[in-house]
Amino acid sequence: MASILNIALSKWAMLIRKSDTGLLSLPEDIIVNHIFYWLNVKEIVQLRRVCKGLAILTKKPSIWKRLLPLIPQLSYSFAPLPPTRTYGLRALTSHDMETVVSRAISYDAEWKRQTVRPWGTFGGITYHHVEEMTILPGGHYLVTSVKSLTGMYAIMIWALEHPATQRPTAILHRYTEARAYALTAKYMTVRGKKGIVISFLRKYHKQRADMRHIPENFEMGGFEDVEEPNMPLKYECTTLHVPFCVLDAVTDRHISPMTREYGDRIQELAEECDSDDVWNVVSRIRTGKQLGVVSLDIIDGQPYVCVVKRPDTIVFECLEDNVRSQLICRRTEGFETLVHSIWNFRIIPAQGCVLVVRSVQRSVYNAQSFRNVKNDPNALLIELFVIPSRAETRNSRANEVCELNGGPYYNVKISELQQVIPPNEDESITPILMKRDRERAKPISIFIRTKEGLLHRSMWPVELGTENSIGTIVSPREGTKVYNERLLVYSVHRSKNYHFKRGSSPHETSTGHPQSNSDSCCMHEEALWDGRVSISPRSCDDYRCLPGTRRAIILRIPSWYISTSPPVTTMSAFDNSEPDDAEYCFPPPNGIDPEENIVLESLGIGTTTHPGLDMHMAPRSSGVWLRRIKLRDEIQHQLAMGVTASCFDESIGRAVFATQADKRFHVVDFSFIRAGDKDDEKMDTMDDELLRDEQNRSNHDTTHFC
Repeated sequence: MASILNIALSKWAMLIRKSDTGLLSLPEDIIVNHIFYWLNVKEIVQLRRVCKGLAILTKKPSIWKRLLPLIPQLSYSFAPLPPTRTYGLRALTSHDMETVVSRAISYDAEWKRQTVRPWGTFGGITYHHVEEMTILPGGHYLVTSVKSLTGMYAIMIWALEHPATQRPTAILHRYTEARAYALTAKYMTVRGKKGIVISFLRKYHKQRADMRHIPENFEMGGFEDVEEPNMPLKYECTTLHVPFCVLDAVTDRHISPMTREYGDRIQELAEECDSDDVWNVVSRIRTGKQLGVVSLDIIDGQPYVCVVKRPDTIVFECLEDNVRSQLICRRTEGFETLVHSIWNFRIIPAQGCVLVVRSVQRSVYNAQSFRNVKNDPNALLIELFVIPSRAETRNSRANEVCELNGGPYYNVKISELQQVIPPNEDESITPILMKRDRERAKPISIFIRTKEGLLHRSMWPVELGTENSIGTIVSPREGTKVYNERLLVYSVHRSKNYHFKRGSSPHETSTGHPQSNSDSCCMHEEALWDGRVSISPRSCDDYRCLPGTRRAIILRIPSWYISTSPPVTTMSAFDNSEPDDAEYCFPPPNGIDPEENIVLESLGIGTTTHPGLDMHMAPRSSGVWLRRIKLRDEIQHQLAMGVTASCFDESIGRAVFATQADKRFHVVDFSFIRAGDKDDEKMDTMDDELLRDEQNRSNHDTTHFC
């Protein structure tokens, strides 16, 4: 009976094809603009299983373009794109648009699950030992500090999804002579050219004849490095700039890396830049004092590199003309007899202030070593200082001070606050899709490692002029350029604390707020086997943090494991779902901008579902949560062997780890992305031809007009 039914169905299908009465017989415009118009993302993806013709139609740019304006409705909506025309609305390919939509939806849904699992993992072979790494916002580029097998140090830029290879590819390389640490990178405009700005620290012997080994840094944001008094060192903060014209050329999908054509193209770019190298050195800060945390920021509309000069100074250097300013943080009243040391800081440009976290320690004389020894700090000072003016050396006390007791404390990490490319200079679709996201209040997350676990402190802003402002709040100084429509002012006294103690749920320590008793805050880990010994997470394991504003990754390593490549026993997803605007600020404008011309009812999208996705939104509970991350066995095995470098981009849900066991890095994606295929290549070719014809017509019209 079944065979007869199959024969009948096949005959019926043949008649349908011959009579041309099927769905594909309709014009493409009708299918895309009128039928697909009513489908959500899940239904569009399911159509690819029907036939090849519908699969090709589901990859049309117009289908995914209509879903782009709906993305900002998600709680964590959009990963920024590189601010170039390549990622503009007209040049964005269909696969890129689909990636933007699918990443936003899948990342938002996955991070709310009880057990977080990555959507996919892939890796790249480095052929070097990775010392440090940092990832650019949006996860397109990765910057690594590496050491070759012959002992040569270098900086490398990777395209994690190179259009020509569809895999991680090293695109630029530069030797650094010494180990580069405290690595940081951002998209910035320097001297009229947009690009990637990379800043890092190096240290050398003051005496060239000294060939002794220089101790490596274990972790930034904490204690000063112990130096040998009989081995004087000099420090240097170097800042490099790579323009986007170079990056766009070396990531061209028509030119495969490591070919003769690729090398010739780089040589042409160097000649166009009037330089022998595509790397531009825009700043060098040299000193005999130990340097600390480095930050890249926009202050008064100008790009700056800021670095801590131990123990109490922050150096500001403008990357446009290399004019320097200094902020000397005077000792706080009541602690004049104690030793102050800056552990970490963050620039708040719209407020004209610097958020500084300092340790306060007692110095005790040790008769055996004949020198003063500092005790573990039992107190931290969270302070706000005014940014010094141009070419000014400001020696001042803090405008606001908040004391944290209950130490000892060991390390401080602070989340990034600002996107350094202003919206008016961004040529991608990011400003359009993040318009409402910029109107939301964002906290500053401070992660403090304590003896008992990890303390999370979130600083919430107050909109200037609101009634619930408290105390004396530092207002923006004169001349400060503010790019946000809403002026949000931060205060060290307006914050919430959650303490994640080992083997227990996090307890909120701020007054007036109930404790969190959710089971999802507890972490249940499994033992890992590294081939030699069993590394099982214990209640005495230490925390390490990959910080983020709302989302972060918490790593656990064996207690007091002092090494540059500690084994990771388990990972947890940090999620801060505290309410923002309802309590701290005026609510941002609700509803959809009429200029976007979107009518949700006409699209058939309900308010209880994700935009364009047939999936109910996960219940949003207020609080701060730690959820277990379940990785693949092979990735867990590599992490247990030792992690030499790691980074996390919370905007896209992408983490990267370099392990000691192999000369490669592992990319873990918590958002879904479909790999490109031949259909995408054909559509990209058609789009290139259309853009080329349009450009030729515009050039012809301009010539004819002249």
